[in-house]
Amino acid sequence: MADTETSLARRAIPRRPPIILVVDDDESIRELMLAALETMGATVVLAEDGEEGLRVARSVRPDLAIIDLEMPRLDGARLISLLRAESAFAHLPILLCTAHPRFVRLVGVPVLPKPFRLGALLDTVQELVPVASSAAEG
Repeated sequence: MADTETSLARRAIPRRPPIILVVDDDESIRELMLAALETMGATVVLAEDGEEGLRVARSVRPDLAIIDLEMPRLDGARLISLLRAESAFAHLPILLCTAHPRFVRLVGVPVLPKPFRLGALLDTVQELVPVASSAAEG
């Protein structure tokens, strides 16, 4: 009986939407991901390069980071390395998005090859951080 009450209590507590950080120097990619991820019920924050991505990550503490590999000022591989060096982000789920997926095996995170299908993006995000679909809620 106590187990049932506990599980009911957990379901009754509203969970906040996951925060997803998108770091990509291509504005059209950022805007596409913003629109798609918001339909899943996520809160999306954007950064246009690795330096901004690091600042934003430290500020908002995302539940998932989607990071482009090739960016000016601070590339995706270096950003991932810097995030992993901080204890707050040691277990942060990261999805690397790149047009050169065969070169990124050393990074040790899932890769979404560019160009990508929106369905592949949403499926991968759902695997990394379960997001309540707004369509399922309404």
